Amino acid sequence: METPAESEASSSPKPRARLFSTAQAGWFFVAAAFAFSMRDFAGSSMGSLGSLFLQGAHGFSVNETGVALSAIFLASIISNPLFGHLSDRGRKRWTCLVHAAAAVLIVVFPRLAGTHEHLLQLFFFVFMAYGFFFMASYPMVEAAVMGAVPDAVRGRAFGLWITIGGLTGNLSHWLVGQWVERLGPRAAVPANYYVIYGGLAGLLLLSLVGLFFLERMGTPAAAAGLSEPGTEPEAYSAPGTFRSPE
Repeated sequence: METPAESEASSSPKPRARLFSTAQAGWFFVAAAFAFSMRDFAGSSMGSLGSLFLQGAHGFSVNETGVALSAIFLASIISNPLFGHLSDRGRKRWTCLVHAAAAVLIVVFPRLAGTHEHLLQLFFFVFMAYGFFFMASYPMVEAAVMGAVPDAVRGRAFGLWITIGGLTGNLSHWLVGQWVERLGPRAAVPANYYVIYGGLAGLLLLSLVGLFFLERMGTPAAAAGLSEPGTEPEAYSAPGTFRSPE
């Protein structure tokens, strides 16, 4: 039979785990979030800039532009579960692959040429191929984030992650609009978009440094003290767990 003291101790709430128990782990997480926010910036830009580019440089109607842009999400029905499955046996390798493939398609996109009817089909399929690779980044990176933080703090960690990515990503609509507006009459020439599309491809590749920061969270120095009183030790990724087969 429990004594009053034992009963009170068992019913008392468990201590709430801190989001980051070491400053090093916190900085690595924030650095990873900012790194992958460059991916979000590039992805959001492909929508807003793609719309301005198709209408301004190729004379597409609003309807034609909408049809072309809709292709970005179609192929993700296949790529998200496919690459999610493959990444369980090599997350870094597959994440790097989809980023590299999407970056190549971003560079190629403004260089496509042909008749209006031919370009409508061509842009549709290039957007579809781009979306196939780009959208697959999200389930793989989110799995990496889940492996880098304890279960007890994942809600707060994802809230911070999405806030950073959302703020940076949505800046793209304003910045891209400003850039195209500054082009003036030159916005009707596809070649004048090469630089900005090249920059977006560069940001997408640069965002891969976020994998390094997430992996560093799993090192003994960063993970020290992650298991707070009242949390289960197995709830977080042990040091080195994020390292996937190359």
